[in-house]
Amino acid sequence: MDTLASFVPSKQDVAETLGAPVDMAAWALMKLGVPIPRAPTDTPYMATAPNGSRGTWAPAASVPFGSQSIRGMLDNPPSWDAILRALRRPGLF
Repeated sequence: MDTLASFVPSKQDVAETLGAPVDMAAWALMKLGVPIPRAPTDTPYMATAPNGSRGTWAPAASVPFGSQSIRGMLDNPPSWDAILRALRRPGLF
């Protein structure tokens, strides 16, 4: 059972994998001079460099579908009531 559990990715791994394309695009736009908000260096789930150092550049959670944004969605999912209310709004379907 322990071996099987070791293959389950953490929330941070999932968020960094799914948010990688947006993070890369945001980094490229930031290098071109577009003002992209930066995540604070002391964020608990700040992007980690391959060498293990923390504090690498990552877009803030306000950047839609970036790794910080996805991590926030995983940490604070909406309630089922809020989802059902959003689906019942007139004009949605």
